[in-house]
Amino acid sequence: MTRPSSQLTLTDAQKRRLSLPGIFVGVTLCFGMILYGWFFAQTESARLLNIFSGFFGVIYTIVFFYFLLPGSRPGRIDEWLFVLANGIIVGWVYYIEPVSLPNMTLLLLYTLLLMVAVVTNRVATYAFIGFALISIALLPRWMGETSRTIQWTFPVMVILIGIATNEIVVTLKRNVLTQINRLETVNHMTRNLASSIETSNLVDIMSFAIQTAFQADTYYVGFLEGSIVKLDLFYDEGRFYDGLEVELKDSLTGWVVQHRQPLLLRNVPQDLSRIGLRTSLIGSPKISLSWMGVPVYSSDNFFGIVAVASYTQNAFNRNDLELLENFARQSATALDNARHHEEAVERSRLDSLTNTLNHGSFIQSLQDSLRQAHEEGWPVSLIMLDIDYFKKYNDTYGHLIGDQVLIGLTGAIREHIKNTDLVGRWGGEEFVIALLHSNGAQAVRVAQRIRLTLQELHLLDRNDEIIPPPTISQGIAVFPQDCDQAYPMIDLADQRLYIAKARGRDQIEPTQDIWDSPAAD
Repeated sequence: MTRPSSQLTLTDAQKRRLSLPGIFVGVTLCFGMILYGWFFAQTESARLLNIFSGFFGVIYTIVFFYFLLPGSRPGRIDEWLFVLANGIIVGWVYYIEPVSLPNMTLLLLYTLLLMVAVVTNRVATYAFIGFALISIALLPRWMGETSRTIQWTFPVMVILIGIATNEIVVTLKRNVLTQINRLETVNHMTRNLASSIETSNLVDIMSFAIQTAFQADTYYVGFLEGSIVKLDLFYDEGRFYDGLEVELKDSLTGWVVQHRQPLLLRNVPQDLSRIGLRTSLIGSPKISLSWMGVPVYSSDNFFGIVAVASYTQNAFNRNDLELLENFARQSATALDNARHHEEAVERSRLDSLTNTLNHGSFIQSLQDSLRQAHEEGWPVSLIMLDIDYFKKYNDTYGHLIGDQVLIGLTGAIREHIKNTDLVGRWGGEEFVIALLHSNGAQAVRVAQRIRLTLQELHLLDRNDEIIPPPTISQGIAVFPQDCDQAYPMIDLADQRLYIAKARGRDQIEPTQDIWDSPAAD
């Protein structure tokens, strides 16, 4: 997935937009010099100096705006050449000021100061102030003019105003760039969340967004499971932890989950006593001094919490909390979509009446289970079962009673198998069960229990008269003893099912005595 840059630097387009006011003022001063030299200069040399300096300034500004500015980057040589050139230009304007516009040096110096502060950085701006003052002091002497002196108030004023201007611009630029970076992070997160329907991917996207937007030492994303929050993601001081859980009782996580409200603590030890909670540690054995957490929920579902912490006090403010809430809202929407997608996928795998696996899903799951069983060396038993004389139930009592029989059989099956076992509707009144980690003898016992439980099924017809419970015939095949592939195993169990029917129905094939020997186990 694409990721926005986490560095707080101006783009070329932003540099050009921010430079336009300074460019306008600089060009205006240059044309002012040209007009002054053309109409008001007292001598020919003064006229030429002003016109030449003005034209040079216009050309320099155009070259800077269209060629130097787009390619400049912090710390590169062209940035320092730009700073040095501007300092020399200030010194040159100071040199010709006696025959040019009054106060031109200060006007140009502060114009260039603002431009340098906007498009470069703090160090480069202070370097520009130094180059400008050195140029003002030395350039007239190099040009042979030794009579001019500089009052001490001039450099002091330049330095003080330069420091104030630079720090204000740096602070404003940092705040603006931080907001831009955060907006880009939110947009990036929104785009990627919209294109992802896997919960694990959503957690990764949230992780990157938090890393990009916050100066955090630790953060986590947790999902509510009963009385605990399971941390699908937990990061602490450069390390990711797996399998962590947080109790809801007496914890910051629990407070956010139970109140469904965001929480910001700027001084954790002090603020914990205010809300009546105690300190608890997860991850590194250090106490976070700043903490904020927000609940992740939608109108339909409550998912959990996302939290960020730092080992310094006052690391986060209200703007940070609002940004984290934005992340949580976006994530909740995406998690809702992912959950609906997972439910739709799950429904597509299930039989709509009995909620057992459909034909294709059962085969795929069985193949996966047999592959794992082969690698790890454990048995799998398959039971194919069919309701005896099921058509009579539909013909005699109606299809609604037939549906109740199918649902009742499904309940009887689930009552005697493990959650990890597989059960599917093979077609009509025929079902198939895969018992993982179970041998033939165990499969016969499960089949017998299902058969006995079904005999206790309570059914009533339209007149509330008792309907005799159905019986079932069952065939069993075992991996790897009988077969080592899914389809041959299903085919063998089906053949044995018909043997059970041929024996008189309500039978299990093979019978228990086949599995009684130690070799069968």
